[in-house]
Order: sequence, then structure tokens, then C-alpha cells
Amino acid sequence: GHDKELRWGQHLGDNDRRERILVSSIETREIFVRQTIRDIMARYVQGVDHLDVAMLKGCYHEDAFELHHIFDGNAHDFAEWRVRQTFRSHHVLSESAILIDGSRAYAETPHAAIVHVDIDEAGHRGVIEIATHGWYLDLFSERDGNWKIDFQRVVTFHSAMRLIEAPSPPAQGATTSGDPFALRFALDSERPEPRHLQDVAASIRAGFIGTNAASSGTIG
Repeated sequence: GHDKELRWGQHLGDNDRRERILVSSIETREIFVRQTIRDIMARYVQGVDHLDVAMLKGCYHEDAFELHHIFDGNAHDFAEWRVRQTFRSHHVLSESAILIDGSRAYAETPHAAIVHVDIDEAGHRGVIEIATHGWYLDLFSERDGNWKIDFQRVVTFHSAMRLIEAPSPPAQGATTSGDPFALRFALDSERPEPRHLQDVAASIRAGFIGTNAASSGTIG
């Protein structure tokens, strides 16, 4: 019974006690790191959707790199760039798969996103809606006791575009080559020259108009 368990516990040797304390400490740290990473990802999409530059920057270390394809470069510069864009977005995250390696961690987070861009030109009037599904691939590191993103890569699985009459949520993402999932902790091995689209909404309008000129009707 309970008394028997207590007596057994009282007779544990010092080595057994230390081992159980060590295992408990490791498990507690893992739980903390995993929850911290999930919280950061939640704040990331909140910052993107609500155009909160301080919240976005708080997710990244100052020298972090963002490989977003519509923006490739320093992650803090990405935060400043995003809040200047006129497209609206809405992101939904699924559960992150997380690998922890000491003071580093790798996370794959499935996401769905919708982007809305207003259009009133070239015979088109309404809202261009782009829906995407994909993954955020992130390298995290702990510096001075703070876990933040070192490198983020956006991978798109599917993307669709259509014209609707009323606005709605957002979406971001882009296709990528190779097998980024296999890179894991070497994810930051690919760092292209920094670049970004000056105006994402204008680019979406131009692409939508060009696609409709080639094949009439809405896209979905």
C-alpha cells in the first residue's frame, strides 16, 4: 500500500535518488521547451495577422533569417516589412513536431492560411483570396535563457486563388525545391541573397489578372 511505497522510497540509495531527480529535471525541461516553442509559434501568427511588429520581433533572435520567398532576409527586417503590407491574413496552426538537441530545437508546424487582397482594376472588382496549406520549418536556440527562432523556412503544399465579392482571412507561403525536411538542424544551410517583394498585394493582383487573361473564369 501507500506506507509500503513510502518505506521503499526511504530506503533508496543516494545514486537512485540522484538518478530519479536527474530524469525528472530533464523531463521538466523538455516540457518547458516544447511549450515555449508552441507559444512562440502562436505569437508569430498572431503578430503576422494583427500586424504587431513588436510581437513578431519578439519571436526571433536579432540575427535570425526568414526564408519566406516573398521575403528572404533578416527576420527583424521581415517584421518591419510585413506590417507595411496591405494584404490581410489569417493563419491556423496544427500541432508542432519538435526535436530538442541541447540548446537547439527543430520544429515542423503544419499551417493553413488565407490571404485577402482588394482589387478594382482591369475589369475585376472584389477580393482576391489565396488559400495555402504547408509547413513552417524552424530552428530555435536558447541564448541567455531565452528560446527564440534562429531560422524559419516556409514550405507550401497547396495553393489556390479565386475572386470573391467580400473580404475574409489571409495566407502566406511559397513553394521550395529539394527536401527541406531532411535538413532538420542543417535547415539554415540555404541562405539566399536577401530580397523581398516591394508590394505583395500589387504582385498578387498582377498575377491574378495575368492568369485570368490566359484562362477565363475564376480560379479555385
